[in-house]
Amino acid sequence: MKSLFSALALLLCSAVCQAQKAPVQDPAAAEVLAGMAKRYKAYQSFSANFTRTTVNAAGKTIEQDKGSVIVAGPKFRIETDALKLFCDGKTLYTYVMSSQEVNITAYEPDPTEITPVNVFDIYKQGYKYMLAAQLKTPTGFVDIIDLEPEDITRDISKVRLVVDKKTFALRRYILTERGTNNRSTFTIDRFTPNPKVVPSTFVFEKKRYPAVKKVVDLR
Repeated sequence: MKSLFSALALLLCSAVCQAQKAPVQDPAAAEVLAGMAKRYKAYQSFSANFTRTTVNAAGKTIEQDKGSVIVAGPKFRIETDALKLFCDGKTLYTYVMSSQEVNITAYEPDPTEITPVNVFDIYKQGYKYMLAAQLKTPTGFVDIIDLEPEDITRDISKVRLVVDKKTFALRRYILTERGTNNRSTFTIDRFTPNPKVVPSTFVFEKKRYPAVKKVVDLR
């Protein structure tokens, strides 16, 4: 799962990047982050479609795909071109498309892993943060928040959040991979608050995926 969510694309503004300082516990950033977390925690459920673009340190695109996520409390479902992840809060089903194989494991969430499910409040998990810039876009002003982990051994060395200044909606986020400096940009293409979901949404059912060749229960 870490391989799915490691790495970026797209720098928002070269001038902003050149002006960066090391993040601290910036009160202005804290206000934006708290507003964003409050917004998403207020939903009973939400769904989103996103585009992920990964570029290397030279700026060359090395991977691009689209995905979707559905979240309801501790339950989630994430789909990309390579994987489908189903979690009912206790059990994680990982469907690998290339091998048509499903692995079933007990769900043990890693608070340091950054995914479309927890990115809204990941800043609480040992990060320093600062308000890097405020920019005007065609759809309104955004706040640019940079987060850096206090633990320098983490796989992700930097997280950049682009947050709508008026609504606290997350428009995109960018992950920089430690060592390679590959960057993965996750752009929120569509967001739906409080969609209707049923329990089966978060459980893998083989009858719905007849192409699956093997199911391995590792619990």
